[in-house]
Amino acid sequence: MKELLKRPADNDAFMRNMASQEQARRADLAGSGELIAARDLADRLTLSPQAVSKALKAGRMFALECGGGRFLYPAFYSDETMSRRDLETVTRALGDIPASSKWQFFTTPKASLSGLTALQALQQGELRAVLITAAGFMER
Repeated sequence: MKELLKRPADNDAFMRNMASQEQARRADLAGSGELIAARDLADRLTLSPQAVSKALKAGRMFALECGGGRFLYPAFYSDETMSRRDLETVTRALGDIPASSKWQFFTTPKASLSGLTALQALQQGELRAVLITAAGFMER
């Protein structure tokens, strides 16, 4: 019985540790410029911050919570080597999954994309393949 009572505390400590590691990872991504503030994204896209907020609410973009209620956007939305329309199409296709899962989808190599990340595949014009991979990702 004591073992059962101990497990929730162990789980809580594990979850706190994982959350702390994730916040540190996001801070690193912000420091490297891979995640940026809404205002910075708006400036890069020559949009108003309200337009960025509207894209977020419409599911065309996503933002990661980075502590203290601060949300940062993937800088890849402003990457001139990719179609913003394609990025937004894929983001919408990923639906309501957590933003961290969307980040993982875009930035982690996928066997179904010949070892490329979704971002790399989109740079090569492979929207259809990325959408098929996104559908499979959603089924997991």
